[in-house]
Amino acid sequence: MRTIAILFLAVVAGLFGAAIFNTANMTPVFEAFLGRTNNYAKCSGLTDEAEQYLCFGLPQQAAWLFAERGDAAKARAVLADMESVLRGKPVKVEKFNSGAAYSFKLHFKNGAIGLFKTYDSDRFCHDCTSAREVAAYKIDQWLGLNLVPLTIEYTADLSSVPRCVYALPKIRNSASGNDYSQCKNIKGSLQYWIESAYTAQNLGYDDSDKSQKLRLLDAILGSTDRHEKNWMISGKYQTIEVAIDNSRTFRHAKQFYTVNPIYQKVEYFTCWQRQLDKICNSPSATCSATTLKSYMDKYRSASEADIRTLLGPFTPAADVSSFLAVRPIIVSRFDHNLNLFNSPLPMDYCPDPPRKL
Repeated sequence: MRTIAILFLAVVAGLFGAAIFNTANMTPVFEAFLGRTNNYAKCSGLTDEAEQYLCFGLPQQAAWLFAERGDAAKARAVLADMESVLRGKPVKVEKFNSGAAYSFKLHFKNGAIGLFKTYDSDRFCHDCTSAREVAAYKIDQWLGLNLVPLTIEYTADLSSVPRCVYALPKIRNSASGNDYSQCKNIKGSLQYWIESAYTAQNLGYDDSDKSQKLRLLDAILGSTDRHEKNWMISGKYQTIEVAIDNSRTFRHAKQFYTVNPIYQKVEYFTCWQRQLDKICNSPSATCSATTLKSYMDKYRSASEADIRTLLGPFTPAADVSSFLAVRPIIVSRFDHNLNLFNSPLPMDYCPDPPRKL
């Protein structure tokens, strides 16, 4: 299936007139993006991969690469420039029809795009607010996992969007007529839009293809919604994972499944225990390597005060408290799996679904 997806993307790249980048193993996804840029000749001559991403207008990928090779100052500078762009006034705002959230694409002068989610954007989970999107980014940055795109608190003016009052749940239920003035000063989150990336589903990937870093992130965040449309692959060599749509996090106590009342079927969620157990379930060197262990050491050693400061006042107090309460349980399970992988722990947070509905 993955081969078919790659061949399809190669055709897409050809349709966009993508030039063949003079580097071995270039992915069709990245070629398709290059075909839409005007800096091919200039950027292709750069030898530094992170600088190439910057040149091609892909600052998030560049920031992650700078951070991973230890150039924290350069990574911070790139992220600061990105945030400065997102803090500017958008030149275009449009409704984005995807998923369960009320979201909008904000276009900026230099071609950058941000995905805006209203604070109460999730239509089916009332406590899955945009504050969790911001918190997920802060936690990802704190641990150095570099999977979540830049996400900031943001107040948007959505009054230019046709019928905007009907795209905002609280306003829609109280609005009279087309009073677009009610679509101003809407609070939420704004996430930098990642270009040249495809969802795991588009590429034929499934849960077994997730990296250990992504599993660790979802275990720590308590994510219940990391299906194949909510993580992406980017980069020249299809090696950069991107964790998007992070509002359904801080849900460590959430059951692993639910019964859809309309279709009468079991719907499965991502469960933090299963994700954690898939990291250290064999005597592989990866689990004990400094990289993965260093993330956990940072997670376990931070003081409660530091974590409360990190998450800030924008994160609901209940989310902060649950995040702190589950930390020793996650640490203990990680350590157990690392040292006693042949003795699995029970799935008390991830019950099996009923055999019959």
